[in-house]
Amino acid sequence: MLVLMARIPEMSDIVIAVLAARRRRSLETGEASLTLIGAETSRDIRAVASFAARNKIPARSLSLTEAATDPAVLKAGLDVSAPALVFGQNELLTPHSAQAVASRLGLDLDFNRDEVFDALIVGGGPAGVAAGVYEDITIGGQAGASSRIEN
Repeated sequence: MLVLMARIPEMSDIVIAVLAARRRRSLETGEASLTLIGAETSRDIRAVASFAARNKIPARSLSLTEAATDPAVLKAGLDVSAPALVFGQNELLTPHSAQAVASRLGLDLDFNRDEVFDALIVGGGPAGVAAGVYEDITIGGQAGASSRIEN
């Protein structure tokens, strides 16, 4: 796909337009939304809320009391007597972690933190800069979340 987009620049415009339309539709229908329930009582849910905010993942937060009367939660028939992560309309995610959310979104953040390896970053464009100021809790590192980069 990347080779084709490199050969035909107009192709990248089409791909970006389609991806933007899919994202807009999924947000409007609630298919790809993340609902955080019980952040007031769960440190794990608060950590997921922080991860979602840093990575611009659409999420709404409900207290346990609000979830008990929320029409979407009631319609899905979810038992939300305890903190929960709900993806889309009725998919419960466990464990309550940023890794579970990232995995569900197709982002592989699972790696061995004890593993040491060398990396060579070639290029100083957006991808090279993001890789150079890598931060493991935010996609794109510091470059994705800051207007001023310091290392």
